[in-house]
Amino acid sequence: MFSLPTRLNSNTPHTRASFRARNQHATLGNKAKPALQRRRTKTADDMDGMHVGAKPAEFCDEFFPPPLDSPGGRSVGRPQTNPFAELKDADTMPEGKITEKLIDAINGHNLAPGLKLRHSGDRPDPALIDPDRQKVDAAFFREANTPEDGKPHWVNQIIPVEFKRHDSHGTYLDPFHHCVSDFTTSKGEPDKRKRGRGQVITYAEFIMAIQQRVAVFMLVIVGRGCRFVRWDRSGSIVTELVDYYEQWELFCDILWRISTRSDIQLGCDPTAVRVLPGDEDYHKMDLAAVSRPTDIDHTVTDRPLRAGEIPDTSPGPDGQPKPTVFKYVRAQFFDSINAGWPRYCLSIPDGKETRKFLVSKPSFRATGLIGRATRGYVALDCTSGHFVWLKDAWRAQYLKVEQEGVVLKQLKDGNVPFVPTLVCHGDVEEQDTLTPAWWERKHAAAQPTVSSGVDTTPVDASARPQPSSTSSSKRKRRVEDDEEDVPRPDGLPPSTHTLGSTCPLRRHRHYRLVVQEVALPLSEFQHGRQLVEVVRDCVIAHSKAYELGIMHRDISGGNILILPIVVKVQSGVFIVCTGVLADWEMSKPITTGDEPGGPRQPERTATWQFMSVAILNHPGTKTVEVCDELEAYFYVVLYYAIRYMKSSFDNVTIATFLDEFFDCHTFVNGKYVCGSVKLMAIKTGQLFAGPMELELDGPMDSLVKTLLCWFSANYHVKLYEDPSSSITTASRSTSPAAPPAPQPHNEDTPGPSATALLRPFVSRHSRGASKVTNMPTAEQFADAKAVADHTEMISLLDDASLLTTWSRKDKVGDQVPANWRVEDNKTFAQTLESIPEEGSNKRPRLSPEIQAPLVVPLRPPVTPPPRGQTEQSEGHTPEMEE
Repeated sequence: MFSLPTRLNSNTPHTRASFRARNQHATLGNKAKPALQRRRTKTADDMDGMHVGAKPAEFCDEFFPPPLDSPGGRSVGRPQTNPFAELKDADTMPEGKITEKLIDAINGHNLAPGLKLRHSGDRPDPALIDPDRQKVDAAFFREANTPEDGKPHWVNQIIPVEFKRHDSHGTYLDPFHHCVSDFTTSKGEPDKRKRGRGQVITYAEFIMAIQQRVAVFMLVIVGRGCRFVRWDRSGSIVTELVDYYEQWELFCDILWRISTRSDIQLGCDPTAVRVLPGDEDYHKMDLAAVSRPTDIDHTVTDRPLRAGEIPDTSPGPDGQPKPTVFKYVRAQFFDSINAGWPRYCLSIPDGKETRKFLVSKPSFRATGLIGRATRGYVALDCTSGHFVWLKDAWRAQYLKVEQEGVVLKQLKDGNVPFVPTLVCHGDVEEQDTLTPAWWERKHAAAQPTVSSGVDTTPVDASARPQPSSTSSSKRKRRVEDDEEDVPRPDGLPPSTHTLGSTCPLRRHRHYRLVVQEVALPLSEFQHGRQLVEVVRDCVIAHSKAYELGIMHRDISGGNILILPIVVKVQSGVFIVCTGVLADWEMSKPITTGDEPGGPRQPERTATWQFMSVAILNHPGTKTVEVCDELEAYFYVVLYYAIRYMKSSFDNVTIATFLDEFFDCHTFVNGKYVCGSVKLMAIKTGQLFAGPMELELDGPMDSLVKTLLCWFSANYHVKLYEDPSSSITTASRSTSPAAPPAPQPHNEDTPGPSATALLRPFVSRHSRGASKVTNMPTAEQFADAKAVADHTEMISLLDDASLLTTWSRKDKVGDQVPANWRVEDNKTFAQTLESIPEEGSNKRPRLSPEIQAPLVVPLRPPVTPPPRGQTEQSEGHTPEMEE
């Protein structure tokens, strides 16, 4: 079948790899975020099938039970007449009038004592707080925090309220009508309704981001009807529509019950305590953010530190050496507490004890409401006063994987270098998402068949899930940012459950992890040799972990970090940038079976852009091997070298090549597999953009070509032997030797090699790429063995890092034009038999005769942002709310 480069976009089926590639900020995308309305449409599609219906009474009894001391469980002092009399004709009123009259009725009759409903749609919060400049129509606030300026004040909202008029030009505007009332998919749904649902999803997402929340409750008003919604990281529970004019007593009772609930009962995290001005911890954070003369500049790596630059590591009051604080760490903490976001004191388990850490705005935040929702903070340890890295996430509860902290402890106990150092970790008070349990309760009597992920029955206690095909199940089992999917292996009967449940919604549990190292993203490498050294360190970490029986399974640019350290050697004190291989939550133990030497993981894992060709071309069946992980390392080097270093490509060619090589996929026989440009590079062992071959500057060119030669040979040898076979690998480690003396400083060289200072010199090994033919040659068999384990690749990277021909000026900055963006040519689009609308889940069917699409340079892909900037900090033009 004809193969064609296709970009990962909203039309890509929601397997783990494709879904993550479209959402994960640490890979490729646009520098400028998608327009808010387009993002909302995509968000609505991403959550298609994740809304579970509920009767208003059962929802209220579950989440808003009356106080035990209330007479008969009824509200005290409720109105004797209908407080919403003026809203009898709300179905014909404009949105603004409905908003005004309902706010007046609720506040005027004091229907929610202790709470005030305020209009918040006049002006957005400052762009520093919310770059998207979103404005929910109204929100309930505690009386002490009630605003009067018409702004959202997302920080203090208890329950957001969104208003919609009944219809627009004949289109009913209830955001949940299509996906809850009749429990069908969003196929054929009017765009206005879908955008409205995406709108309330982004509201809930932002509240979950700026506040520390377990869940968010929301009230959606549509004309004379209303729905109550509960959002968590697995989906939403949505009530049937309530006519608040006809059923005013029920509506008033629900509002009263809400007013009796505490902030924790309304979704706030009890382990996160707000730190307010005047608090001691607030003052501690202010003091910690002030720069010190002793803070170290991590970029001084080209010479020994001078007398006044050497940090004081003498014992502190606790008897431990004083910590070395780099300028970038304190700067990130300063930025986090001065962004207008609330400050919190977070509690984290530490064995039988509990430790506390102070945080504010996350330095990293994964996009999306559902899934792991990872947030990363530069945090202040309340015990030691040191800066640490705190990771807050909702891990997949039911997958048979260890907590990341458990894996990190195993790695440290096994003396694995270049991995994060665990401080403490643990599940947060067994906080679990409730939406899957609600789904299972509603379908308790159903037969154990695999659900499509969409309720297809009316909202009723006797509802039953409808069986569906395997492909539909894959499409509906989805995850955000860095979570994995476990698709059904080919040939497995539909009644066999790989995850042990028919529930289409993923269960997540709140989890926090603290490590000592506050590192830099890989994009902050200073020159080519440093890039090679950092990647080499992470290959060593991978090798040592493999010897312990642990496979990382998610090698990507976002998981390879740079950690500056201070090293004392005979020739002086140096700052050396080492690598850190982070994010071990996707790792799994290596198991022995029919195929020795490799873990048997029947799923496509890792980050799409850096996955090996073999894994991409055999989704759901390929065993993850060492050679696949090493190939991912090669793609990391290739991507960062092309994007940031000198080469024979101009800027537009670089942007186009990166997009076609890393972001594109091919649709073959009903499956999304490796893009044609990446596949051709591995097949031929050459990197071309049209007629021009890629030539990189200095030693990087030879390194890239040698690695490409190895992985091309590996591809051909394995294809020749058996497309599904796995090469037996054996781990070997390098033997230590005395490091050579640092080279003399030269103004145009990067200074002393980190390899020379820290690591033994292994064998010098480098040669050019060999010509690839259709059948493996003896040379190709030999090259394939070079990636069967880690030894040769570590040796090659070591050898390259010790070359004296590197220049510290070979990094020229981001070469993707700021206004560049890829869009398919209209002529190409017209050749598709079926073109789904943007955000649709429908898969495109490609005509055999089409040629590769033309690309228009408009916007660029995105590299991982520095940890000092969130994903929202990218340039974005605010849009008006609907």
